[in-house]
Amino acid sequence: MIDQTTFYTPERPRNGNCGEAAVASILGLTLEEVPRFSREGPDSFAYWDSFEQFLNSRGWEVLLMSGNYQADCMYLASGPSLRGCSHMVVMANGQLVHDPHPSRQGIIRVEHVHILVPKDPRGVKLHT
Repeated sequence: MIDQTTFYTPERPRNGNCGEAAVASILGLTLEEVPRFSREGPDSFAYWDSFEQFLNSRGWEVLLMSGNYQADCMYLASGPSLRGCSHMVVMANGQLVHDPHPSRQGIIRVEHVHILVPKDPRGVKLHT
């Protein structure tokens, strides 16, 4: 599993790369193989557009579900952290699998679930 290397601070609220580390963890990539989604624009719309474009380019669609949907697979979950910022972790069956932050505290509650679905299962290559 991949850990984040940059972190949220009140002065730099978009500095953290937990989302990139969580995506790398699920896809079996290095952190360097995942672009910085927050660098694509000044707001969350640009972040999520970059997030989806990257996953689409790798053969994945993103199924977004509000609330604490518990899938029987590894998935991304986002919600507030104890540090006062939005955070993304890897979960499966409602259980924390990996928190890319060194505190390993996870999130206070799951607000959104992001399930990665292959566009064409024959064409998806996972790194091992």
